[in-house]
Amino acid sequence: MNKSLISYFVLLILLCAGFIAGARMMGEQGVYLAGGYMLTPAIAALLTRLFFHEPRFKDAHLRFGRLKDYIKFWLCSLAITAFSFALFTLFGAIRWDFSGRVFLDSLEKQIAATGQTCRRIQPLPSPSPGSKIAGFGGPRPHWSGLFRLNAMGRVHEILPHPHYRTDI
Repeated sequence: MNKSLISYFVLLILLCAGFIAGARMMGEQGVYLAGGYMLTPAIAALLTRLFFHEPRFKDAHLRFGRLKDYIKFWLCSLAITAFSFALFTLFGAIRWDFSGRVFLDSLEKQIAATGQTCRRIQPLPSPSPGSKIAGFGGPRPHWSGLFRLNAMGRVHEILPHPHYRTDI
């Protein structure tokens, strides 16, 4: 068998074993190594070419393609993605919710599962340009994305989606 091929498989096995051992040692946080684990064949191929394959990258014929080929590739990728969304929608595998209600209900259940309580609110009105921010409404919890956090950093309230209607 070819020396380069054997080197590739040995490096691949070592890299995979390293990622798996690291993920096991990290416990639940080990899921973050999955992205690196998926790159192990490419990393092993690069290392094999750099250190064990004599011509290195000279026989790989690496070069840039024509611009129109890149445009075709991206357009085909977008078309495949749109087609798959259309099929999933057509067969009922996904439902479109432009109101945001399903997302907020799911988020509320997830937060309740952690033992925290929350309530939906309407966003506070912004102060008029002439008022002083510090004196507007006194001390309030600060904002963080879709949540309003209390002073301890715990979720105090879930903010509705801008298009979320509470009168339905």
